[in-house]
Amino acid sequence: MPIFISYSHADKEFVDAVAKQLVANRVSVWFDKWEIHAGDSLLTKVQHAISGASALLVILSRASVKSEWCTKELNAGLMRELDEKRVVVVPVLVEDCEIPTFLREKFYADFRKNFDEGLNTILESIARVTNATQGRVEQLNYHTDWSIDWGEINGEDVFRLTMIDHTKEQPTPSCQRSRL
Repeated sequence: MPIFISYSHADKEFVDAVAKQLVANRVSVWFDKWEIHAGDSLLTKVQHAISGASALLVILSRASVKSEWCTKELNAGLMRELDEKRVVVVPVLVEDCEIPTFLREKFYADFRKNFDEGLNTILESIARVTNATQGRVEQLNYHTDWSIDWGEINGEDVFRLTMIDHTKEQPTPSCQRSRL
């Protein structure tokens, strides 16, 4: 699942540089500049991308914290954090600005003095939420998170498929594991 980048277009040069560095480090990125084309529904594309992203990088600048659009994207990410009970929003500070209230307690990637240190903070932060062997299948009334793992346990080669169904009727996820 890709990383969604929420930003103000006033910061597009910075975001372009970060997105290119993430891709160079084999991170799947959803960047509107690369994903939205003439004729696409902006709302549908962004909503789908946010709901399917492993994490949201929220670029914090004077322009972004004043942007209503960025606020909506941040709110969507924070709601996912509450629903999923895991880190979804990763703040990225590019300049001194007023940090939104619900982000003030979070550690952030700080790019104000050193680009490479900020980038390393992002890479370390998203490493625990991104994995090419994980995904989600969305349905109308439920979704299924899945992961594939393999290795050796007690001298035996093991392939493990884990599927977790989340439904409206079932408050606690059900977990199904297969060992082949």
